[in-house]
Amino acid sequence: MDADKHPYRTLWTSPRIMIRTLLSKKSFWVIFALSFLGAWGAALFESVNKIGMEKSQNLDDLSNPTVAMTLVSTLLTAVFGLLVGAAIIAFFYWIIGKLFKGTGMYKDLYKGSMITSMPYFIVVPFTLIWLFGSPATYFDNEVTRSALWTVMMGLTYITAFIASVYTFVLSIVMISEVHNFSKWKAFFTMIIPTLVIVVIVIIFAVLLFSVLF
Repeated sequence: MDADKHPYRTLWTSPRIMIRTLLSKKSFWVIFALSFLGAWGAALFESVNKIGMEKSQNLDDLSNPTVAMTLVSTLLTAVFGLLVGAAIIAFFYWIIGKLFKGTGMYKDLYKGSMITSMPYFIVVPFTLIWLFGSPATYFDNEVTRSALWTVMMGLTYITAFIASVYTFVLSIVMISEVHNFSKWKAFFTMIIPTLVIVVIVIIFAVLLFSVLF
């Protein structure tokens, strides 16, 4: 089957078949390996404009990231995201999905949550070229840059946007496939945990503000 041999291609053409094939035929660690490139791409994109973000937050002690430091930290972040982050989000998908009478197993949702990071593999080449070619503009978007690196920055942000949108779509397809229910139920299964987390953060922030001020 094409999805078995070319998962990165069928990811875009037949996502449901790709997810079904990987979950039924591939082990946990094979799926981890296939998903790692995407998770790394997401981590790399998060490191873009690191100094610029710290400036916007008026931090006094700005970090001084290096290329080597960024590579190591993003690789570790990718591993953590797949092993821990996916495990946590899969738990929410499992619990909420059961409320909608979903039939999915936690282990499949865990592996499926890792798979949803795969679209970010398209970000990797652009971020690496930018990181190695012009680290100054990579870490701080306000630094004056040539036309070449302006184009590279644009391509990086465009591919990251495409990956983000498709990851959202792929997550709905994955939850629908694993829980064996409609995409609308899958949508709410994905959204509800996010809303709950946002509410908890807001409540915590309000309580903290009231205590401090």
